[in-house]
Amino acid sequence: MYKFLILILFFIIPAHANQIDQLKHQAELGDTNAQTMLGSRYFIGDGVEKDYRLALKWHKSAAEKGDVDSQNIVGVIYQLGLGVKEDHSQAFFWFKQAAEQGDAPSQAEIAEMLLNGDGVAKNEQQALMWFQKSANQNHPKGLFGLADLYLSGKVVEQDEQKGFQLMKRAAEKKEPFAQYAVGFLYEKGIGTRQNRTVAKEWYGRSCDRGLKGGCQAYRKLNEQGF
Repeated sequence: MYKFLILILFFIIPAHANQIDQLKHQAELGDTNAQTMLGSRYFIGDGVEKDYRLALKWHKSAAEKGDVDSQNIVGVIYQLGLGVKEDHSQAFFWFKQAAEQGDAPSQAEIAEMLLNGDGVAKNEQQALMWFQKSANQNHPKGLFGLADLYLSGKVVEQDEQKGFQLMKRAAEKKEPFAQYAVGFLYEKGIGTRQNRTVAKEWYGRSCDRGLKGGCQAYRKLNEQGF
């Protein structure tokens, strides 16, 4: 789900009417990059009125020709039901197209969907494989998902130290839920030596990124004198 934000940062610049007209013309001629860029403009309303249906139209055109960024965004649109009926089967289909091309965010998405049987038949071993692929590219959601499997002993043999190490890697990428989890692991001494002072620091980081639970945990430890 993070890839569409990266795409926007790389492709989107302030647009004028003539730029949009030119982009539309190129997209209508079948230019894949133009279709992806136009879809992204409609997705966020840059130079055009925000329109998720048109975003889907142009991203799907590019996705059908193998554009990995558009495949991911089409998955996001179906997953969240943006301008269309929510359809997790379609979301899985498009995420998988991108995942098979090595897209780390999509790999993490289908791993989670396979783990939970969301839009696809549940398959824990396949979920493990895709989490590993995503984590191997240091994607925070892939690292988080794989860490959770090792910490819980679900699908793989429980290994709290490895789970902690993976979770910390995700936290270092500023993933707020991973930052909270690292705080919890330090607080309880799971997979690492107990250290409530360090736990408070990680809770604070998750709080700084807007995670309410992190703020509450930070205050609790602070009141205890850590």
